[in-house]
Amino acid sequence: MRPFAKTRKSDVTTGLVLGIDVGGTKTHLRVQDDDGRIVIDVVRPTTDWETTLHAKADTLAKLIRDIGGSPLERIVVGAHGCDTDADCAALAENLQARVGVPTVVVNDSLLLGPAAGYGRCISLISGTGSIVLGSDANGSTLYAGGWGWLLGDAGSAWGIVRESVMLLTAAADRGEGDQILLDGLLMASNCANLRDLVAYLERWPAADWATWVSAVFTAAAVGSSLAEEAISQGARTLSALVTTLLQRGAIAEAVVAAGGVIVNQPTFAAKLARYLAHDNGLPLVVHAGAPVAGAVRLAREHLLGVVPT
Repeated sequence: MRPFAKTRKSDVTTGLVLGIDVGGTKTHLRVQDDDGRIVIDVVRPTTDWETTLHAKADTLAKLIRDIGGSPLERIVVGAHGCDTDADCAALAENLQARVGVPTVVVNDSLLLGPAAGYGRCISLISGTGSIVLGSDANGSTLYAGGWGWLLGDAGSAWGIVRESVMLLTAAADRGEGDQILLDGLLMASNCANLRDLVAYLERWPAADWATWVSAVFTAAAVGSSLAEEAISQGARTLSALVTTLLQRGAIAEAVVAAGGVIVNQPTFAAKLARYLAHDNGLPLVVHAGAPVAGAVRLAREHLLGVVPT
């Protein structure tokens, strides 16, 4: 197959669209024809992404040319780290200049709704970190949360672990404790006591201790009240962030969620669903499929002139 050529108005219409999902660790590229058949589907490691705008565009352009194929009609990229509409527009412009194909870039979280079949929704990520996104009537993207392990990311892996340790330290100050939760975290961390546990959180990358989140859910399942409180607090805060976006003008018929915590912990999903129903009257849809399907759907809709709100 020859590399993708720059398309011109005189070119024969191919009907091919490309969706790209650039995540923190992997980049998924999918080409689909106008009959909905997947022509190319490849996954590559995400490399050299936390760099300049031009470097990101160069990286994507090389990936597009490397996969080969017939000329494309539209490209939609869901890009990790593109956290404003201005960032997305700038990357789209730079990539389009390199490949000669009409291109749209959105934050990668915004692929969830289209991937799950929703045009108007709030996207919620609950994985290692967390963030909530939506769009208003003008199509402007609204962001809430996503402030990282130190200050935010409630309801994420490191958010729930951080909250659990904070509850344990507060209980210790009162002369109380929760041995079930403490034992679970000590076993997961290979620490000797609570002070060692706190020191670990201070000295090691958050991605390391985020993996202890399964110990928190296990502790909650066998009766730990503090583990239950940490999990519930994460779910409540995420629901509150959804409320914030709705108050700012987000339009949604559902909350579509993805990420390791929400997908792999059904009790957490159930808690969040209850808070969302009570606070906002919105259903929770947990989507475990590939987000790149949302990029392909958006690309097809842009090609057809059906631009979602």
